[in-house]
Formats: sequence, structure tokens, C-alpha cells
Amino acid sequence: ADALGKRYDELASNSAANRYVAVQREVLATGQRMRAEFAFPLSDGEHVYDVRLEPLRAADGTIIGVTSVALEITELKQVQARLQELNDTLERRIAERTVELERSNRELERFAYVASHDLKAPLRAIDSLSQWLAEDLAGMLPPPAQVHLDKLRGRVKRLELLLDDLLLYSRAGLKRYAPEMVDPAALVAGIVDLLSPPP
Repeated sequence: ADALGKRYDELASNSAANRYVAVQREVLATGQRMRAEFAFPLSDGEHVYDVRLEPLRAADGTIIGVTSVALEITELKQVQARLQELNDTLERRIAERTVELERSNRELERFAYVASHDLKAPLRAIDSLSQWLAEDLAGMLPPPAQVHLDKLRGRVKRLELLLDDLLLYSRAGLKRYAPEMVDPAALVAGIVDLLSPPP
């Protein structure tokens, strides 16, 4: 009711209306069609419109006015804003998780390094003791005892290799390694040997 009988410039009481009038004047001045978004504060909240403006021409081509078609896109803009908000939240969470993962990886590497070095010292002591036993009891041990002593030394070596592998595994993501062929039969045989199942 307030708009009846009035020109747009008489209704220009907010920045969106002022900009709308300015775009209309530009269409009149240039003769070019234009498209713009306008957000108008109405009694039930802000409404957003996608407006296409075209010069209205007389039969001789003279511009005599501007025609405009407005499509309300308030809901679309709200959905876009919500999507952007969700996207920002997701990006923030990804950044937080990345920081946590990097911290966790650093802790894992520190743990693997400490575990590898701290556990190797007692292993070396066990290896030395088993070597001394083998030397001191050379020729005196019954064959089954000799087999057990050899197995003990083999397990010590194997555990040393596992600790080295643990350290390498903790750094796996930091370096690029060339692909290697793996012999599954040898891998399974190594696992069975490590488990040392009874006959």
C-alpha cells in the first residue's frame, strides 16, 4: 500500500532500495541489461531477490524505461549460508584433527624410539649371557639343551630386528620407500618360527 503511486526513488529508504535505483539508472544510461541481488528488510525479516533488469525500448529504439523481473531467493541464500557454516565447521574440525594426528604421530615416533633403544640394552645383555653360557658349556650341554640355547639366541636376534622394524614403522609416513617384492612363504615361515609352536 505504501508503494502505490510512488516512484522507486521515493521509496528508497534503505541501502538495498538505493542500490536498486542506482542499477536502474545504470540500465537507463547504458542500455545494457543487468542482474543483481538485493536484500530488502521487510516486516517479517530480510528477503533476498535475484533481479534482472532490461531497458524498455520504444518502436524507434529509444529507451523509455526499465523492466525488471525479481525472483525471491531468500530460502536459497539461507541454505547457502548454512552450507557455508557447515563447511567452515568441517574445515575447522579437519584442521583440529590434523593437529591431533600430527601430535599423536610425533608421540608414537618418540615412544618407538625410546622403546627400541631401551629394550635393546637388556636384549644385548641376554645375548651376551647366552653366548658366555655357550662358550663355558661347549661340549658339555646335551643336544636338546644346545638346541634351546641356540633358539634363545635366535629369538634375541629376532626381537632386535622387531624393535628396529618398530622404529622404521613409526617413521613410515615420513619417507617414500620404493616398492619391494615380498615372498609370502618366507614371511609365513618367519612368523611360525617366531611363534615356536610345539610339534
